[in-house]
Amino acid sequence: MSSEPPPEKSYAEDRGLEAQSPRASTRRREIWGSRGNARRSVAIAGVLAIAVGVSLFLFLTQRGGGGRQEGVAAPAVGLACPYLKQAAEAYDRGDPAMFDDAIERAAKVAEDTLQTSGQTFGTPERIAIQLRFGENGDVQRLLARAEAACLG
Repeated sequence: MSSEPPPEKSYAEDRGLEAQSPRASTRRREIWGSRGNARRSVAIAGVLAIAVGVSLFLFLTQRGGGGRQEGVAAPAVGLACPYLKQAAEAYDRGDPAMFDDAIERAAKVAEDTLQTSGQTFGTPERIAIQLRFGENGDVQRLLARAEAACLG
C-alpha cells in the first residue's frame, strides 16, 4: 500500500466519460445550437402557417364563402297569407266556423313568427292578430288590406 492519497478524479472520469478537449465541447454546442435554431425556426413557421390558415378561413366565411351566398335566404314575409286567404274565402261564403279556424291558424303563425329568426312580422301577421282579438271594426277592409299586403 502506498501512503499517497488516491488521485482526484473529475466528474467526467468518475462517470466513465473521457475528458474532452474544450474544442470538442464547443463543437458539440455548435451542433446542438444549430439544431435548436432549426427546431425553433420550424416551430415558428408552423405557428405562422396556422395563423395564416385561420385568418384565411375567417376572411372567407365572413365574406360568405368567397362571394358565394349558399344557404342564405331572404327573410320569410307574409307567412300568415295562406290562412288569411282561407279566412277571406270563408267570410265571403258566410262560414263563421271556417273563418274563425283560419284566423286562429293565421294568428298562431303570426305569433310563431315573432319567435323565429329569419322571419319578418309584417302587415299580414299584424292583421291576423287584429282579427283574432276582435279588433275588427271592418273585417272586409282588414281582409282586403291583408290581400294587398300578401300580393305586394
